[in-house]
Amino acid sequence: MREKLPPLLLSLSASYLFGLGVALWAFNLSPWLNFSIGFFGSLLVMVATFLSHYRRVLEASKEEELVALEEAKIKRREDPYDLFEEEESPLPLENEEISREKLKEWAPPKRRFSLEGFWMGTRLSLSLYRLLAYLIFVAGIFFLIRHEILNPFSLALGVFCVTLGLVGGALLGASDKKLF
Repeated sequence: MREKLPPLLLSLSASYLFGLGVALWAFNLSPWLNFSIGFFGSLLVMVATFLSHYRRVLEASKEEELVALEEAKIKRREDPYDLFEEEESPLPLENEEISREKLKEWAPPKRRFSLEGFWMGTRLSLSLYRLLAYLIFVAGIFFLIRHEILNPFSLALGVFCVTLGLVGGALLGASDKKLF
């Protein structure tokens, strides 16, 4: 992850400078402050969202690793030499006809409301990082409103440039790898 940081910072810096230039050129009512609050507030929200999801994925992967290790231990105890290993392919053979029942077997399960899914979504959306980032962003907007210098177009340009910078950074970071 650290090797992807320089292209990301380069892209974010370029998008900040580009957006600031557009804001200074197009708007005459304190565009720098509006643009900066939009840019850095949105950047904080996106980084906080990434961190909360990253932590959740790490927790889930640790749980899945433990389950996989336990299953491997049980399998090793039951069949230490892998004599009875079976491999079944869920895909049909070339000349086998596919029926509606087979299609229903392969269909993903229909999602229904579950308390566990609701709890996980609540934990991700109400993480301390995200709440603090939104609080800082909204406080910046209230600061602009209080001093009567809010320019919503310049603020929106800042939010757009963060997205542009993050996508550009992701593309620059992935440029050394073959995508297709």
